[in-house]
Amino acid sequence: MTESLKSRVYLLPITLFVSLLVLFVLAGSYLHSEQQKLRRQKANSILAQSKAYLETLSNERTQALVYLMRSWPSYESNIEDWFNVQAQRLTSVQKGYSALVYANQKKRITWVYNPPNELARNRIDKSYIGQSLDSTNLLVHNDTQNFVTELVTESNANQTTHYLLIGRAISNQELEHGYLLASYNVNNILSVLLGDLIKSKSQIDNQFIVNLSDRDTLLFSSGTANVTDRTTATDRVQFIGRTFTLSIQTRQENPFLASSIILVGCLMSFVISWVLHKQLKNAARLSISQERFQAASDASLDALLIYRKYQQGLLLIEYNKLAKSLLGKAIPLRKSVPLATQMNAIEQSRIVDIANEVASTGEPFEEYIEIAIKNVQWIKIQIVKAGDDIAMTIRDVSRRFEAQKALKESEEKYRRLIDGLHQHFVYIKNPEQDFEYVSAGVKDILGLEPEEFCLNEASMRLLLSPEATEIRKGCDKNAQLQP
Repeated sequence: MTESLKSRVYLLPITLFVSLLVLFVLAGSYLHSEQQKLRRQKANSILAQSKAYLETLSNERTQALVYLMRSWPSYESNIEDWFNVQAQRLTSVQKGYSALVYANQKKRITWVYNPPNELARNRIDKSYIGQSLDSTNLLVHNDTQNFVTELVTESNANQTTHYLLIGRAISNQELEHGYLLASYNVNNILSVLLGDLIKSKSQIDNQFIVNLSDRDTLLFSSGTANVTDRTTATDRVQFIGRTFTLSIQTRQENPFLASSIILVGCLMSFVISWVLHKQLKNAARLSISQERFQAASDASLDALLIYRKYQQGLLLIEYNKLAKSLLGKAIPLRKSVPLATQMNAIEQSRIVDIANEVASTGEPFEEYIEIAIKNVQWIKIQIVKAGDDIAMTIRDVSRRFEAQKALKESEEKYRRLIDGLHQHFVYIKNPEQDFEYVSAGVKDILGLEPEEFCLNEASMRLLLSPEATEIRKGCDKNAQLQP
């Protein structure tokens, strides 16, 4: 196998394998990057929806408190009863309150309303009535219309509860109306507010973790974060006067799809390259075999013609150089020429039927045929079945027949010369010393027919003279005879 052929057999499959492997790696990397991009887009969408949802609910609760303050009566004989009724209405519409507190002008708590909610943990209850508003850990200023907020954390052996306190003076111009304070159980309100959103997007539980924190204090988490989880999207949220940080953590990405594509691509690339290598190797071997066959057929003494059977009959598909030089001027030698057309050109149409019979039975055919082709009078034709094809060999035997004819004429001439001798006779013996031929002169000398003389060889020796016997012995020993 030549170096160029080796490079095609080995280098081409390796190049194909590397190209396909790079293609599958790029495809896996592209899908992985698209998957990451999709996850980021989904995380940003969840973040935007969660932020909008929290800010909307925050505004609703803040506006509800503002509306309550604006509707505060200038004069009410029993302001605590009025406040208690309004608090009941408010908490029945909006969830998440743990307490609504009213303090008078001197910042003394005169009434505390706790919603009858079994999930609410009431940090501020009716035990605070009569105490200072500052006892709630919320410092409310007199000269401001802005809400004051404070995050209070209480811990026990079982859990940690966060409370968000918000309050302000009912009117900074009419401080005699007193002060209003609302307490929210952050754990409950965020579970209620974000729970519906998270449940509506079940994929969050599997792919993302929603975290809400106030500075370094984690207020809410939709799952348990692992060390391998990483933050995908973060934004700030204004919630009831506080600035919270809302972040979306994505769980550790499973590169199964990309790895599977790369692994399957590697396997497919190897299989495809291996099959290509085998096909090229077989093709190279076949090419070498065909070259050897072509060289052998070109060097052959026989004209070789290969035919294949089609619906039109036996058609020529291959022939060697000798066939062209021997038969090229007598029959048409072109591929796809029917055998019948070629045999009709040399008036040997019966060969077509013989070739069809060989194709059917597989029995070879051999015969010497006299034809009328320039410089060719006799050919030896052989037809054999070669797989699905028919192989025909034609050899020019004209010289052999001419030599046999000349030899026969020489033998007849020599025979006539020998048989014309009447005073002598000539005989020929084989290596076993048996007579094979005796000339016709033996009849004139001994009166015996040549056939009778050959059959009675032993008795014929007694008729020879002593001188003839000595001459015969000398001839047998190759001795030189005396004259």
